Amino acid sequence: TVEGQVFAEGEYIYDSHLMKNIHLRFERGKIIEAYAEEGNEGLQQILSQGEGARYLGEVALGTNPGLTRRFFNDLLNEKVSGSFHIALGHCYDYTEYGGEPVNINNGNTEDRTPNHWDLTILMHKNGRVILDGEIIQENGVFKDPNLAILNPKFLSLS
Repeated sequence: TVEGQVFAEGEYIYDSHLMKNIHLRFERGKIIEAYAEEGNEGLQQILSQGEGARYLGEVALGTNPGLTRRFFNDLLNEKVSGSFHIALGHCYDYTEYGGEPVNINNGNTEDRTPNHWDLTILMHKNGRVILDGEIIQENGVFKDPNLAILNPKFLSLS
């Protein structure tokens, strides 16, 4: 489950709604509080579209060192180096990948909400990823030298 808060700084657009500076608070995996400093009415409308709209469909780290800022393009945004993204709404459902059987489905399926909205949060300033109690990324930089190839070119391991 997801616990805590996410602040998505900047402008975001989804389903023709433009929003700025989005605040989300999660308890037991569900968004229980959400507002946008601008465009809040659109955010509330998005989050009211089905029982799965207030749950995550995915979460991932961006690892393309050639991309260092967000765009109004979800396919590029989810790859921005030094970022993470969450998808609000349904997950993707795969049973096969590259000819191999897989199970990619967290249960928040498309029948629970039509939404799948990627929000990319840059972590170049004051961001931290902790895995099993160890900081693996700080301020958008992977700390492990074996992962340094994934770091944006303008950042260093210092």
